[in-house]
Amino acid sequence: MSPLGRPPLTSPDDPRLVEMAVTLGQQLDIPKLNVRGVRWSNIVPLGRSAVPIPSDWCFFLFHAIVMPARMMSKLTPEEWRPLIASSILYQKQLRRSADRRQALYIVFPTFLALLSSAIIVGILKIYWASLIVLLLIIPLLVVGNRLSRPYLKKAMLEADTKASALAGRESFLEVLRKIDTMRQGDAEMSKADERSRRRLALPSLVERVDNLQGILSNAA
Repeated sequence: MSPLGRPPLTSPDDPRLVEMAVTLGQQLDIPKLNVRGVRWSNIVPLGRSAVPIPSDWCFFLFHAIVMPARMMSKLTPEEWRPLIASSILYQKQLRRSADRRQALYIVFPTFLALLSSAIIVGILKIYWASLIVLLLIIPLLVVGNRLSRPYLKKAMLEADTKASALAGRESFLEVLRKIDTMRQGDAEMSKADERSRRRLALPSLVERVDNLQGILSNAA
């Protein structure tokens, strides 16, 4: 039961989606994907806040797969298959390298700023200069976050590429196009998707489609 006393959303497809996620985890050599249930939600936690879940995405949180509530019953379990496979690869495998890159751009410069501040205070006793160095941390975080965002997008598109080899590129493309058609016909859904993609550094539906179409063109 939710804090507002409302029962959690459920779908007849939930058991099939859980089974599918576990099977895909095994096929992708991620056997420790411990999924026990499905949570249909409009938001996903991001730090101390929350953002809307993109209509073409899902997240693994604790022992549940979190799915976008607005998409309940709009896709069949088989249509969810390539999307779930890509999400597994991105969140449980490929994002690690992107996170390391993000740490390089954010954590290392921040550490240097803090170290410089400590040296200025401890050795030179110039307190006002130390304050200036500390204030530089904020723009460093902003710039570092922007520099790392392309790597997050690249990791997701790589996940799509690998997932398409398992689920079928044409099937994957058909699902993405179907969701894009829904999005174009629903202004509220489109706004929520765009807002969440910016916050989560995820590629757009067009970018995902273009990526898979590029694979087909190269294969031809």
